Amino acid sequence: MSYTFAIRPVLLSEIDALMSIWLSVWPLDAQYFDSALNTQAYLDEYHRYDRSRLTEHLIDLVTGHDIVMVVEFDGAENTKYRKVVAFSLWEAPLKGQNGDGNAVELISMGSAFKTSTVLPGYRFPNPSRMSDINKSITNPKTTYFDSRYGNKQLYLVALATHLASRRQGAAKMLCEWAVSKGNGRKASCYIRRGQKLYKMLGFEDKGIMETWVEGDNEPLVTRAMVWEMGR
Repeated sequence: MSYTFAIRPVLLSEIDALMSIWLSVWPLDAQYFDSALNTQAYLDEYHRYDRSRLTEHLIDLVTGHDIVMVVEFDGAENTKYRKVVAFSLWEAPLKGQNGDGNAVELISMGSAFKTSTVLPGYRFPNPSRMSDINKSITNPKTTYFDSRYGNKQLYLVALATHLASRRQGAAKMLCEWAVSKGNGRKASCYIRRGQKLYKMLGFEDKGIMETWVEGDNEPLVTRAMVWEMGR
């Protein structure tokens, strides 16, 4: 059976497809086993929260703040069989300018836990801890990216490929799209895995970021990587 992968903007109606991908890969994320978050004991709450956050990002597509691209599997011999198998979520600089002529600074989500979203019936283990984790991830963005490269970057919030479609080039397509659409800007991201892919595409490793919250036994270690157009 022949098939192709095609990249395109996400449709607002595809939240279920994004969640299917997200849930398939989430157990591979280091945060899944973070004892402070107690993720596995509160799976239903986290799943509801993640769905809410993805929905907010889809709404933000209208403002141009967020860019969500998907890779769609197309069964060439059966044109009725099409399925979204991967997606990438980028934060883009706002088009507006502030008084000093620089792009309006964006506050990166940086984490799946943004405390501005409040849903009824939540039983998160420690909301204040989540707020601290979010701050500890967001602050290094200024150190690693904004202070060095300005705040006109494309910032990668999430990149995920469904487990059934891994190692077929979907993630590479999504990264190459961002690089090709950089318009002279830099693309940046925090990663916990997949460093080989980003290096292959030309991202440079800029250092290790340790997310450390008081009371934790050990930090959550991620890497800061940047791709610069025209290098």
